[in-house]
Amino acid sequence: MAGDVVALVELGSNAVRLLVARLGPGVGFEVLEEKRVQTRLGEWPPRGPAGRLDRADRRAVHQFLARARRDRASRVIAVATAAVRDASNRERLLGPLRRRDGVEVRILSGREEALLGALAVQSSLHLEDGLVADLGAEASS
Repeated sequence: MAGDVVALVELGSNAVRLLVARLGPGVGFEVLEEKRVQTRLGEWPPRGPAGRLDRADRRAVHQFLARARRDRASRVIAVATAAVRDASNRERLLGPLRRRDGVEVRILSGREEALLGALAVQSSLHLEDGLVADLGAEASS
């Protein structure tokens, strides 16, 4: 299968997830690699001041995304959830990613995060009836 290699990254509250895939014709793709590193960006109680991203966790994210670039990815698509959205020092993470690594991280709203979580559950379970409950923080925009 020939095509662009894309890295998809989620900066979540407990972990950073990476999926590297080669895009095929139409809607096809081949997963080349999947990685997960526990960062605890949203750890409670926080290791540092509440509402701030810890330096060690920020460094782990940078190292992880540098690996994504080395893994043949021509493009990195990254999203962040509540831990980054709510952090008062999120630019200390996002600024260097943008400037040094050329990665523009899209911060999902609380509503988008909840919707994507529900869609992921729905597509991974084969049930006729069900209920999805998001036990996370309040879904704010």
